[in-house]
Amino acid sequence: GKQWYQRRSTGSSGINAEYGVAGDLDVAHTEADLANPKGNVKNSGFTPEEREDFTTWLTSGFTDTFRCLHPEETGAYTFWTYMGNARARNVGWRIDYFVSSERFVRKIAGNVIRKEVMGSDHCPIVLFLDDTTSGEAIKDSNEAKEGEGTKENVTEVDQEDNELKSEAAAKVEDEVKSNVGPENGVVTSENVSSAAN
Repeated sequence: GKQWYQRRSTGSSGINAEYGVAGDLDVAHTEADLANPKGNVKNSGFTPEEREDFTTWLTSGFTDTFRCLHPEETGAYTFWTYMGNARARNVGWRIDYFVSSERFVRKIAGNVIRKEVMGSDHCPIVLFLDDTTSGEAIKDSNEAKEGEGTKENVTEVDQEDNELKSEAAAKVEDEVKSNVGPENGVVTSENVSSAAN
């Protein structure tokens, strides 16, 4: 936990390096990242200490790419226990991440949770990159929110940021739709039932 985050926060600053960390990080960072936050405060993966360590890591120059693009979304989980039909009821946790250095976040066009893909208690997550995206709206938004801009600037940048996110989301949706199917090695319950008919 804490030592892992500390090693990633020191030495190579997230601000100066261009890289990302992906995988099952075994922590639901915010209450929006699991279905039952109050009942899990004492459970591994959602303890105050784990969440605080994750926050410290993010504030050292890293970004949770999903939350950057979907700040208010709830019910977006990547893990469900096999017990109690949790996946069908969407009682889960978001513990799989793409975390990006601040420089790398400018290349991010989208982040999708593929909850329809079965085969594990986790589902795949997909990060879409666009080398042509400057990410200025994201950068400007972050700077303004950190107090480097006026309230009016924050509102203006938030609107630009939302437009950028909407465009990226539309690109991602089109990309996902064009790549989902057995011909691309992606089997979902939807294309299995359509193939059966």
